[in-house]
Amino acid sequence: MSPSGEESWREWRRESEGLVWRAALPADLSAIKRVWKAKARILGVKCTMPDLFAWPVILTLVAEDQRGRIVDGVFLEASVDVTKLGANPNGFASLGGLADELAHFVSTRKIRRITAAMPESVSEKMAGGLIKAGFRRLALALWDRWT
Repeated sequence: MSPSGEESWREWRRESEGLVWRAALPADLSAIKRVWKAKARILGVKCTMPDLFAWPVILTLVAEDQRGRIVDGVFLEASVDVTKLGANPNGFASLGGLADELAHFVSTRKIRRITAAMPESVSEKMAGGLIKAGFRRLALALWDRWT
């Protein structure tokens, strides 16, 4: 069973595939940075690491090898998923006009990722406001099956 509250995660440990996963502590930061920089070198890209112990990061775990050395980790970060409530054609058309305000609202809350399932025409109208607020497009399409 998974821990439910923040206090429970502090004591949580789980072995998986030869690694022991546990909640990260601020004292782990230098080891976490070492792992992060190694990943960036392997991928050949610059990776921006958020503050792993502050919003919008909601949980950070580290993985230790058998010697207790941190060799990997993962963090769970809050993001925004934009979902329209209705299907009014004017609602879709006018949504692009809200991009500046919505992007500002989201960025002031330190959110780094927005996903939205919408027609490409609306996405194009919203792109300018999102780019102005510091967001960049990561994918041209997102496929989802509404269940």
